[in-house]
Amino acid sequence: MSQTSLSVSINDFQKRFQENIQQEFKQLKKPNILIIGRAGVGKSSLINATFGSDVARVGAGKPVTLSYKCYSSPDVLVNIYDSAGWEGGAEGEQKFLKDTEDFLNQRQTANLEDRIHIVWYLVDAPGARFTDFDARIVRNSLKDIPVLFILSKSDIADENQIDSLKNVIDESNIPNQVGIIEVAASPMMKRGKLICEPYGLDEVVSKTLEILPDLLRRAFIAAQQVNLSEKDKETRDIIIAATTAAFWVGFSPIPFSDTPVLLAGQVGLVARIAVIYGFKPVQVVTSFVGGIVGGVSTAVIGLLLADFLKFIPGVGTSLGSLVDGTIGAILTAALGFSFRELFREIVKSNIKGEQVQYTEEWMQSFLQKRFQQEWDRLLKNKKLAKKLDDYEPLDE
Repeated sequence: MSQTSLSVSINDFQKRFQENIQQEFKQLKKPNILIIGRAGVGKSSLINATFGSDVARVGAGKPVTLSYKCYSSPDVLVNIYDSAGWEGGAEGEQKFLKDTEDFLNQRQTANLEDRIHIVWYLVDAPGARFTDFDARIVRNSLKDIPVLFILSKSDIADENQIDSLKNVIDESNIPNQVGIIEVAASPMMKRGKLICEPYGLDEVVSKTLEILPDLLRRAFIAAQQVNLSEKDKETRDIIIAATTAAFWVGFSPIPFSDTPVLLAGQVGLVARIAVIYGFKPVQVVTSFVGGIVGGVSTAVIGLLLADFLKFIPGVGTSLGSLVDGTIGAILTAALGFSFRELFREIVKSNIKGEQVQYTEEWMQSFLQKRFQQEWDRLLKNKKLAKKLDDYEPLDE
């Protein structure tokens, strides 16, 4: 591989990365989540806490019917249908019931992507009130959709109120109920301090993932911003698949022909990982990453022994390529797990509410150190090429 073509590859990384991350967004299929609850029950707090304030900012929601708004954007990997609540009294309840049925008749088509995939039904925990009307909506209007009950504001409800509410819901014998989860999306403040940490949101995410069709899971994992372990599991699977592919790319009898293909694959891998951790094409972090991927990848590629082993007397092409495939796999895994840890570190601080500015210099330093650690450990542990499923990255 000539120095000229290597330079072209380096200069092309930024563009490639942006194209890849935009393509990832376009390919992911978004789940449709319907959120229902009376006025003041905390729907906005739940949406913002789970998906970030970007969702609520999208045009303040596009009206779909009198009772429902849709929050959707090319940069948000979930479609939220939010109910406006309903007025008390028989007339207000009847209007809301009819509007809900009309709305669902439009959505529940044969096309999986158009359907409502799960309902988050919010009930005010301190009020401890689940009425016959609530049961009627869920049992009749929502009968064909999984319904997850969310007991909002549970931080300010006592145990008797919560237990009573759970009993009433369970005794309603709702066949499409998939769970009841206590949630404090935005706990109350007392003298300028939280009375408790937010809780329950990670359970909402995990339960929703159990319900969603496989086609929609990855977009939801990327969209949610509270359950880090789900992002970790998804990206681990992505890295394992990419590493296996890299091994077979490296198993090539043509000297140097595999290097550009490996580099292109690594750009796509890092883009997929970035999207899963919630980074968008327009964010500052992603503008840094393309160049960093190129710098790390090409610096290491230049040092790889595998290409040269093909020409050493006594080392056959088949053996040389096998070594090259192993090295290519190790390189891909080390890069994947290093960038995964970088994105994980940033998201973890965001979840904790830490206001940290991550500069390009900090990211480069973090990756250089992390990559060297993963590379040394993987290179020493050659079993990677045979069974990456057994490999545990550092500090996992």
